[in-house]
Order: sequence, then structure tokens, then C-alpha cells
Amino acid sequence: MVFRTVAYPAKKFGGYSRVFLLLNPYLLIIIKLRLKNWFRPFEFSFDFASFDRVYPERGRGTPFGFAQGRQDRQDMAQDKKLMKSKPRKHRGKNTQGRRLFITFEGIEGCGKTTQINLLKRYLTLQGYDIVLTREPGGTAIGRKLKGILLSPENHQITPGAELLLYAADRSQHMEEIIRPALEEGKIILCDRFTDATIAYQGYARGIELKLIERLNRLATGGLKPNLTILLDCPVEVGLGRLSQRESSRWRGTSFKDRLEREGIDFHQRVRKGYLKIAEREPRRLKVVDAGREIEIVQAEIKGLVSRSLEKN
Repeated sequence: MVFRTVAYPAKKFGGYSRVFLLLNPYLLIIIKLRLKNWFRPFEFSFDFASFDRVYPERGRGTPFGFAQGRQDRQDMAQDKKLMKSKPRKHRGKNTQGRRLFITFEGIEGCGKTTQINLLKRYLTLQGYDIVLTREPGGTAIGRKLKGILLSPENHQITPGAELLLYAADRSQHMEEIIRPALEEGKIILCDRFTDATIAYQGYARGIELKLIERLNRLATGGLKPNLTILLDCPVEVGLGRLSQRESSRWRGTSFKDRLEREGIDFHQRVRKGYLKIAEREPRRLKVVDAGREIEIVQAEIKGLVSRSLEKN
């Protein structure tokens, strides 16, 4: 018996490959030959807005957010794999009802947004129920207050008014987001909390610390985080990251908020304030060197969170 084999050349794919179909009554083979690269792991569409949130310090070169260099492409490939992965529960671990309140603190440009998003993704894959929130702006009312607090147009706002607006945002945030989530046994990851008010409005603005502590107790009902991760880096490094982020966006447009536009002396006082809080509460507040590579910082954070989960 004689069988016919027919080859059908297909169109080029990306300018570097052809597909040939070899057909006969018993065999269907698809051979894909790559003429430029044998392995291209990054052929997928990517949400660049998500990239901006997770890797805000990475220079992108254009206002549209294209990745630069091999490391960024590897991170993007890993993100795609994580997005497709299903949450898994480890044997012997009770991931349900593990209430834990974790806050992230640090000066501007320290990398909080990057690290808190990476931690959320990691814990979600471990099967934990995560609530990711922030101050200011964790609620609908909070977002309106955030617009007032951080808009560069409101440069005339007084330190006292600033303090009270943060307290109002926190009170709403507690009743609407944090307290219900803790009652449901969830893990809360919060970008800034009471320590930020002490550092910014207390040590940097010069408002009496006892007054701030009383307002914090009024807004939170005395609740404190189980773990606070302070991402610490020199002010020059943090502000340099902000400048790099600005240069990668549209020319002639500044996206810095009102606090980011403060002078270097202000940010130095904020950093010193955070470190003083860490000296006063070393069991709760852990200082992490944020001047290192993102992966190294994230590994240390995972270790701190794992130990907290074992205790609770």
C-alpha cells in the first residue's frame, strides 16, 4: 500500500518560524522550527498596569511600561506562571482562620508597594485568605480624603488639619475593612498604619507625640499590628527611585504627590522617626534593609511572616 505525504508550509510567525504539517492516513505531525531563537519564554500579553504596581522602581524607558532587560522579562514570565497557578493548601497547615495583621512602613521610594504585592501573591498561593489594603485610601471615603491629603494643590494644608484627616481616614478604615476582616479570620496586609502618622506628623511635622498616640487609640480602639515591616533605606536612595520613576513617564509631567515633593530634610526626619519607633518596639517592628535586590528583601520578609504565622 502506498501512502501519500503532503507538506503544507504555513505563514511566518513573528518573522522567525514556519510550521509544516505532515499528513498521511495514520500520522499527523506538527513540527515547529524556530530560525532565530530555540526558546522564547516571554511570548504572552501582560498587564503593564500590574507591572507598574509590582515593580515601580524598575525603569521602563517609555510611558507605556515596556520591560527593560533580561531580569524584567524573567519577572514577567514568573508573574504569568503565578497568575495561572491555583492556590494550594499544605498538608498539616491550617490556612483557615489564621487572623494576622501585618503592616508595611517606610520612607518614600523604599519599595513598599513592590514588596507588599509580592507577599500577597506568595501567601495567596499558600492558600491563605488575604486582604490587601492601604492608608490613606483603603475605603471609598478614604480615597476622597487621600485626594485632599496628597494633592499638590493643597500645599497650604496645616499640620493639624493633616493629622485629623489621617485620623478620620483611619477610623473609617478600621470599621469598614480591618475589623471585619480580622473577625473573619483573614490575614491583612496594610500599606501604612499608625506608625506612619507618628513618623510623618510627629517626628517630621513636630506635632506632640502624645496627642498623636491618643488620636491613634481613638481611631483604632487600641488595635496594633501583629507584625510591622519597616523597609529602611537611605533617603537619597528612596528619592532617587522616585526620580527614576518620574523620568520613565511622560516628559514634562510630574506624578509626585504632596508629601513626595517635601524637601530632603523632611524625609530625613521621617526616617529617623521610624527608626526611633523600631528601637522602642523591637518585638513588633522589624527593620529590613530595602537597599538590596528585590528578591533578597522579599526572602527576608517571607521569613519574618512565616515565623509570625507559626506563633499565631
